[in-house]
Amino acid sequence: MWSDLCSGIYSYGLNGWQSIGIMLLHLGVFIGIIYLIIRLLILKSKREDSAMALLKKQLAQGLITKEEFRERKEVLKK
Repeated sequence: MWSDLCSGIYSYGLNGWQSIGIMLLHLGVFIGIIYLIIRLLILKSKREDSAMALLKKQLAQGLITKEEFRERKEVLKK
């Protein structure tokens, strides 16, 4: 019974190598999606870090006041 169920689910009328190819394709798509999600999260944190570094640099150079720094820092936190 179990073998009949599994053969119905995984049988596309393909031979063994073709079934393995489809399985590897699905695995590759899954790994690719996970990779993109992680990459987007890392890039977002790097952008926020670089924006904060630029803001600190502007404060150090005297281009903005402490109050402007606090306001912009709050905007970046959101």
